[in-house]
Amino acid sequence: MALPNFLGIGAQRCGTTWLDANLRTHPHIYLPASRKEVQFFDCNYERGNDWYESYFPDEKIESHHQAIGEVTAMYLSDPSCPGRIAEQLPSVNLIAVLRNPVDRAYSHYGLRIRDQGIQTDFRSFIEQNPEVIERGKYVRQLHRYLDHFSRDQLLIIVFEWFIQEPATIHRKIGDFLGIPPDLFSVPEQQQKKNSSYIPRFPRLRASARRVGKSFRKYGFDRVVEWAKAVGIDRMFGNVGSLPSMRDEDRRYLAEQYAQEIEQVEALLDRDLGVWKSANAIDNEEQP
Repeated sequence: MALPNFLGIGAQRCGTTWLDANLRTHPHIYLPASRKEVQFFDCNYERGNDWYESYFPDEKIESHHQAIGEVTAMYLSDPSCPGRIAEQLPSVNLIAVLRNPVDRAYSHYGLRIRDQGIQTDFRSFIEQNPEVIERGKYVRQLHRYLDHFSRDQLLIIVFEWFIQEPATIHRKIGDFLGIPPDLFSVPEQQQKKNSSYIPRFPRLRASARRVGKSFRKYGFDRVVEWAKAVGIDRMFGNVGSLPSMRDEDRRYLAEQYAQEIEQVEALLDRDLGVWKSANAIDNEEQP
């Protein structure tokens, strides 16, 4: 039975959909066709190994694919996952995608508007949901993995660099997984597939999302994927994109994450000017 030799572990709202889409363009990579996020090590661990192995059923997979894996965005933030993964897959390679934590938090807000129909403003949302801020504190989450895995088993990708220079990131992924990097391609418009927007009928969409989760719980993954493919989401309308974050909110979050960004720079041994420049808001009042 083939099992993953790599996992995409998150972080949530940091481009795991974009990562998954890019990985699926490579002929030497196998990812489960019926489900983007298997969610075994966080939500479905009690189902056991047989359930997990059912997503990698073909014994010929290993002869046709050098890299076998799955991508689940919540693996990074869930503290129970590193130990479980180390126990089941001690030699696995791990890919983490990090995004400017300020933008990640606002995207998280947009996700709740889109999928749960929340009506509150952003500042109230993050004050009422402190875990949203915690999700952007990547270093402590990564160190939980480094307690179980060597640094060589962890590839950290910065989402903004991925979008700007996909070929460079493809080379890094190819080298990391031991596959030819020139066989990747860039999926068209995939970076917008999981984007935030405001649905016209938020309560109906939230109800549909709950139904979809129930379908997945009982093994009807293909029904959910079919619904997504035919555009069921469009039935609930779209009244526009999430408006830009207010300057005062960006300034507030930039202060919250200033030390975190420095710690990520130290871990990567690279400057994150792409994050810091996006967060630089002039403190003086404009005339």
